Amino acid sequence: MKKTIWILLSATITLFALSGCTNTSTQTKTQTKPTVKVWVIAPLSWPWAAYWEDVVNTYKYTLEKMKQEWKMKDYDLEFIYEDGKCNWKDATSAAQKLVTVDKVDMVLGWICSAETLAAAKVAQAYQVPILSPASSSPEISKFGEWVWRFYSDINQANLVAWYLNDKDSQNIALLYENTDYAVDYIKTFKTLYKWNVLIDEKINGDERDFWIIAKKIAKEIQTLDAVIMINWGTDSLIIWIINKFDQEWVLQNFKWEFMWSDTLFSSSILDAVWSKMEWFLWATLPDDRSTYGSKVESMMSEFKTQYGIKWVDFYIILYQEAINLLTDMFDAGNLDSQSIWAYLKLIDQENPREWYFWNYYFQWTDAQWLNFVFKKIVNGKPEFIK
Repeated sequence: MKKTIWILLSATITLFALSGCTNTSTQTKTQTKPTVKVWVIAPLSWPWAAYWEDVVNTYKYTLEKMKQEWKMKDYDLEFIYEDGKCNWKDATSAAQKLVTVDKVDMVLGWICSAETLAAAKVAQAYQVPILSPASSSPEISKFGEWVWRFYSDINQANLVAWYLNDKDSQNIALLYENTDYAVDYIKTFKTLYKWNVLIDEKINGDERDFWIIAKKIAKEIQTLDAVIMINWGTDSLIIWIINKFDQEWVLQNFKWEFMWSDTLFSSSILDAVWSKMEWFLWATLPDDRSTYGSKVESMMSEFKTQYGIKWVDFYIILYQEAINLLTDMFDAGNLDSQSIWAYLKLIDQENPREWYFWNYYFQWTDAQWLNFVFKKIVNGKPEFIK
């Protein structure tokens, strides 16, 4: 009898031991750090691929900074790069795959509004938050409460229209690329500008012959008060049109103002054309160092020392802020789509977020904080108009 009891007791102890082992194994598994998956809409295709190196460097630099500040200790952050090719169709396919198959927790947008609009439609449908640091089409705000972004080009169109109205620029020419951003910009601008649009030219991105446009401008040159060019996103397009203007004597005969809106100017553009255009105005984001605080100045100097930069400074800063915001959310324990959405919703007028420039908050889904500014050309170089 004693022997039987001992066997039963031994079996019970063994079961408890096995049970303890199972619990320990489960505990170890539970203690594995969760992974937050973020889809980064990536500029992998021409013409935006030229800026991709800067984007990658921005992520690398900022994440390293976050680790130095002891962030991301309790989770792993996985960026999944997928090419939206700056168009609706490819971005929609990528979004469907990443949301339904890869199960991303969040989407981080790119500059092209077409990509962001496509991704936003999918994100809203599946209730996955999307944050766009740089896409600015007014249409983005209309998708719903799962779509967030830092600025709208309505502010930019307001600045340009106000300036032209204030100067009584009664006859203007509009030259703009056939992109979602530019077309939406023009719609907004036309509701604000109170005088006459004499030339209204929508240009395809792959168009090579600018003679017709240059000749139209040359024909009206004595009547025009301003020529406004919107969203010419590549060096080649800018250099081509400036050269055609030069050949048609537009630059020599036009004594009023050329204005460019939100174009990414590279060093090759500065070298090739700025010296010809002393009276050139540029409506852009406030990327001048005079608008930076000491923290931004120090950060950008360090970034340029490590990586150099081919892009506009301000976009680098926008993406750094996006990653700062993401890691703050995740560090606070918001690791799934629903809690990320709830966190973003809390950044309201009563609880603004503080960052490199000043405070901003989200009104509906648009961040309220950023004003566009003008630059002028002085000795061939852009300077901020204070």
